[in-house]
Amino acid sequence: QFVVGVEGDLGWTNAKDSSPIAETRARWLGTARARVGFAFDTVMPYLTGGFAFGNIRTSDNVTFSTSKTMTGWTVGGGLEAALWNNWTAKAEYLYVDLGDKDVNFAAGVTRNADFNAHVVRLGLNYRF
Repeated sequence: QFVVGVEGDLGWTNAKDSSPIAETRARWLGTARARVGFAFDTVMPYLTGGFAFGNIRTSDNVTFSTSKTMTGWTVGGGLEAALWNNWTAKAEYLYVDLGDKDVNFAAGVTRNADFNAHVVRLGLNYRF
């Protein structure tokens, strides 16, 4: 009944944070995680956590922009349920933190760009 596994994902996103002078936008986001759960008949609650990475674009809303792949961590949990044959459905929550970096704009202006997100997703899975 105790289940341990690994899971990875990669997806496009358009999450952003902006101010009057700058904008930080995530273009894509991925994770590589361990997953630990306990199966009760056809339902399995689980905890998950591991490595996160994503492409973060920072711009000054006028002329300058930079893009960098940042790395960090993720943690969360979910519930997976067996449907029929090899099909399962899941609902999952992840907190993702890719840390921060200083970005130097024109005229000596520096902005600290950071990225963290709350990710909620529903999924349909097929086990091979």
